[in-house]
Amino acid sequence: MKRISLYILSSLFLAAGISACGKTTKGKMVNDWKVTSFNEEQEFISNSDKNTNTITMTESTVTTKSVNIPSNGSPAIAYTQTGIVKLHEWSIKKDGTWSSVQEIEFNSGNTTNNKKIEQSGTWSFLRQTKGDEFEKNERVHFNVLQSKTVDNTTSGQIVNTNSEEETYLTGEKVMVYTVITSKKDALEMELENNYALTQTSGSENSQTLIRKLTLTGK
Repeated sequence: MKRISLYILSSLFLAAGISACGKTTKGKMVNDWKVTSFNEEQEFISNSDKNTNTITMTESTVTTKSVNIPSNGSPAIAYTQTGIVKLHEWSIKKDGTWSSVQEIEFNSGNTTNNKKIEQSGTWSFLRQTKGDEFEKNERVHFNVLQSKTVDNTTSGQIVNTNSEEETYLTGEKVMVYTVITSKKDALEMELENNYALTQTSGSENSQTLIRKLTLTGK
């Protein structure tokens, strides 16, 4: 049985720091969307070593930055690259299904890396419970049931292709987004989760993920 990835534990560890901001309706969610803004920040701490990864995307460009900060006082190591966004879309259907596709490309000298990620599954609103700080239809639960990643690297005349496909059970891989703003042709959502684990050896590992999406109707 697959283990639930730390990356998508938002349904179990939804951060309390997200305040109630907005709500939506099924009619406003259903659309073919273009992602016009995407920002993601991840922080990993393992045995006091800190790693941060950030992704910033517009409709046309993408910038990624990775920073490693060793706990022994050694200088931080940073790596930044900028590429192009070839495709970034979501489709949310009335029948409770959804799909997304993201294709980005980086070029360095005579080397080109093209990565395409496709996901699909089911979606629904999280039910409001007594004492909940969130309003009705303010949180959206996205089940990921299928995922496919194709990574092509071309260097001169040499092409290397890596392809991975995964199928998940309902609830095995989930994303819970909080709706920030919602209009018929504009949608803004945010995902935030924290995860901490103390091992028997006494070492501590933690992860923080914050992702913000702005979508515009096609």
